[in-house]
Amino acid sequence: MSSKKILIVNFGGMGDILNTTAIACHHKMEDSSTEVDFLTKNKYDFLLRNNIYIDRVISSGSEFDSWGSEVISKYFREKLSFDGYSNVLFAAPYMSPLYDKTERSTLLNIIYEETSGIKEWACDFMPYVFLSEEEINEAEFFISGTSGQIKILIEYEYFSQQSIMDIECILKLCEKFNDPQYDLIFSGKNKPQYLNSLSSKYNCNIYHYSGSFLSNAHLYNYMDLFVGCSSGITCLTASSYCKHDIERLELVRGSHWSTEFWKHLSNRNSFYNKKTFIDFLQ
Repeated sequence: MSSKKILIVNFGGMGDILNTTAIACHHKMEDSSTEVDFLTKNKYDFLLRNNIYIDRVISSGSEFDSWGSEVISKYFREKLSFDGYSNVLFAAPYMSPLYDKTERSTLLNIIYEETSGIKEWACDFMPYVFLSEEEINEAEFFISGTSGQIKILIEYEYFSQQSIMDIECILKLCEKFNDPQYDLIFSGKNKPQYLNSLSSKYNCNIYHYSGSFLSNAHLYNYMDLFVGCSSGITCLTASSYCKHDIERLELVRGSHWSTEFWKHLSNRNSFYNKKTFIDFLQ
């Protein structure tokens, strides 16, 4: 019989959901009998499906897709507080009433408040992900087709204004690593229009990886360098699945709540403006 039952509610994006998996791990580490459920949108449940710290993934119906975060939060606080949960947690900035753009609106402070005050973590604070055999094989197959000795993974897709990444940064990377020994792997669902022109202009090997999202975690473990824009792949590659000593260059528009508390990354540089990043490459 479970000593307590908690529900984590997070409707995305992907990086937000990955970050909150640390809460599930914490509660399981503290008391393995705790029942942990996770409620998210249908399109995001794949991020959690194999997570050993989550007992049940509950997928919301599409009717919630158009609801505002405040409405969603109020609805589930009222409904689920009567479903046997000892705690219902909204540890995502857009769902928490604590998100008021002040200094306390950091991921950890929101988690502290939403989880009745986690002060000492029973686990390392990081995303916890688990890959299927198919996802692992997908990344392995891609790597087998690359040719360079030094591999660089570049996250170019992002869905907010949090990153300084742009085409000028991409060009500077290509100039810096303009040699056949380098593989520049651009990872994202949609192939960027500029990729073909880069291939014809530079001597480095340029690839586009459009594999399943979680397979990027396995792909990352083959890398010598990661260039991220503090979006989904940045969060994924900071997970328990990934090596922690790979050199990372993260381009972000100011200190960002999604990454600033990750203490386990030992070889990481953050760039808050484009000039600093370009100067670093030269």
